[in-house]
Amino acid sequence: MSNLDDLSIVREVDKQGMIERAAKYPEQFLCGYRAGREVGREAYLEGVERVVFCGMGGSSAAALVLCDLLEDAVTPLFVHQGYGIPGVARSKTALCVIVSYSGNTEETLTALRACLMYGVRVVCMSSGGILGEVARKQSLPWIRLPEGIAPREALPYMLGGLLGLLEQLQMCGESLTLELQRGFEKGVQSCRMEVRTEDNPAKQLAERLRYSRHIHVLGVRRMRGVAARVAAQLNENAKLFATHFFLPEFNHNEIVGLIEGEAENTCLLLLPPPPKNLEPYDELVDLLRLKGVNMISLDIEPTTTTEAEHVAYCLCTGDYASMYLAVLRGRNPYPVVSISELKKCMKERKLWKQLVAFLSNL
Repeated sequence: MSNLDDLSIVREVDKQGMIERAAKYPEQFLCGYRAGREVGREAYLEGVERVVFCGMGGSSAAALVLCDLLEDAVTPLFVHQGYGIPGVARSKTALCVIVSYSGNTEETLTALRACLMYGVRVVCMSSGGILGEVARKQSLPWIRLPEGIAPREALPYMLGGLLGLLEQLQMCGESLTLELQRGFEKGVQSCRMEVRTEDNPAKQLAERLRYSRHIHVLGVRRMRGVAARVAAQLNENAKLFATHFFLPEFNHNEIVGLIEGEAENTCLLLLPPPPKNLEPYDELVDLLRLKGVNMISLDIEPTTTTEAEHVAYCLCTGDYASMYLAVLRGRNPYPVVSISELKKCMKERKLWKQLVAFLSNL
């Protein structure tokens, strides 16, 4: 019997219960969707013609995934991961969605400050913190996130919230919501902790990744956000160094280093492409197999017939696999000590103190 099927062992390592909480992804998604729809009804948001999502780490993951799914949408959508806001946001027809689970992320708060200084319309998304306090004091639209979980656990809520907001602004249709919901439901049904390893694709993937030391996650272009999310979850949950790449760009540079360089203890984790994919995925896999590259594929539910279903299912499987891998490595998936240590150091900087003073005096 796999250790992953002994739930007492799983719970002993996963002390904060992240794996059990993941079973609530479908309801979190719907709860966020309703909150986003409600905020989107505000007259303040009429006439928006472009949207810029500002966030870092787990707080940007939902926006990255959503922008991939809505790549063909008429409304321009952008993701900004850094300080301030890009020039495209400085417009009367722009909306900046400021996302920080804690509400205290330095980079994201500088985006909020820039929006307020330039008169850019803002929607806030946080569980509280400085961002929530400014939203309350300035009567800004605020999508409130549940408290008491790790920021990365809020992905379904964030994804639902952003989608509900855009749907209410008539920038996407209801079908996307239904398809994502089905994908989350199928993902949880297949990967939840009660499902034994022989029937659980996430547990199987964790077992196969167990002895890898460096993982490259590779997906097609419209799975860039998913690839970024899976790599981030491997880093934060499993404490295993992971990077991500996407096709077809991978075929023009990184392929050389992978095949012709030294890749000892390196594993290429392949994310299967969604339906109607155009990239030369099968041809690349055949070549890499011929060259002896160590590859593992994330298995998917064969009934995921749409791109959105496929994306949600892959997100679920990747999240669960990273947490099961943490258990196999004897690492609690919840704490991220290095991030906490760096943020503590950043709060001693002059920039942080000036930022807090500015936002506190509004």
